[in-house]
Amino acid sequence: MDGGVSSTTLGGADFDPLEPSDASTATRVTVLFRSTCAGGPETSCHGSHAGDLWLRLRGPSADVVNAASWEVPTMLRVAPYDVAGSYLDTKLLEDSGALGRRMPLGGPYDPRIEALVRAWINEGAPVQ
Repeated sequence: MDGGVSSTTLGGADFDPLEPSDASTATRVTVLFRSTCAGGPETSCHGSHAGDLWLRLRGPSADVVNAASWEVPTMLRVAPYDVAGSYLDTKLLEDSGALGRRMPLGGPYDPRIEALVRAWINEGAPVQ
């Protein structure tokens, strides 16, 4: 696994969620999760329920926004409008000190991932 972000198609065109676009932050994060964390080079991570997390953003089985972290149950995985209170941000930091390994697993630190996720959290972590 190289931990890189996979581009995908959105509206029939190639789409890289880390590149600037007219797509909403929520759409870009959804594509990031689906193309990397739970469906791209890291399918064996959250595509197989690692960390008790499937990365489902909506519906009765949603397990990201306002859900307790498995590794640190006193923190929410994503606390809307609260980057510092969101464990996901901790897991993305290069030197986070988080339990387990930094995400994305196996790849170099990419500050664009952290910036995108932080922007999404600061917008209230809306889902598409």
